[in-house]
Amino acid sequence: FQQPIQMVKWYDEVIAGGVSGMTGVVVGHPFDTVKVLMQTNTIFKNPIDCFVKVIRRDGVRSLYNGIVPPLGFATIANAVCFFSYEFCLRAFFNKKSFETETEHRDQISIGQVYIAGCCAGFLQSFVCVPAEVIKCKQQAGKYRNVFDCIGKVVRSEGVLGLYRGVWVMASRDTLSYGVYFASYRGVKDNLQVSLTHNTMPP
Repeated sequence: FQQPIQMVKWYDEVIAGGVSGMTGVVVGHPFDTVKVLMQTNTIFKNPIDCFVKVIRRDGVRSLYNGIVPPLGFATIANAVCFFSYEFCLRAFFNKKSFETETEHRDQISIGQVYIAGCCAGFLQSFVCVPAEVIKCKQQAGKYRNVFDCIGKVVRSEGVLGLYRGVWVMASRDTLSYGVYFASYRGVKDNLQVSLTHNTMPP
């Protein structure tokens, strides 16, 4: 007996993307902090030395400096990204409203997935840039909190200061997210084919 394919609602994509974004930030932020500190300081010999010195000097909490902007923006950005990806597949290739890919796997090419991924990456980059600017400034500079950082940036550079480097990031994310979704889809399909062949009776 085969279970009927369930419709995936738009808010399911938003919630799933948002939760994945939050999880990724919480796990990866300490490593990102170390990366920024090593890029902006010459006192660290290697990443392990950086981790140890930062924890000894400022405590474990310091590894999460600047987490608030990416935590909030990554939730929104991932929600935008995955929602946009599904929406683009539907809009470009006349797929029914937010159905699972399983039903249309044979009808959607890797090239089409790549195009939808590029669109998703382009759109979400405009959400990510302000968070990235604020996060890097907080990690590398001395600001009391997020609002202090935003206020100083806006006063000194204007609102556009929060979007410094936006076109570079948009170009990067457009290409990288296209590759991300296309490679994920290609590997997943190949694995499913292999598993199907391996589990078929002789």
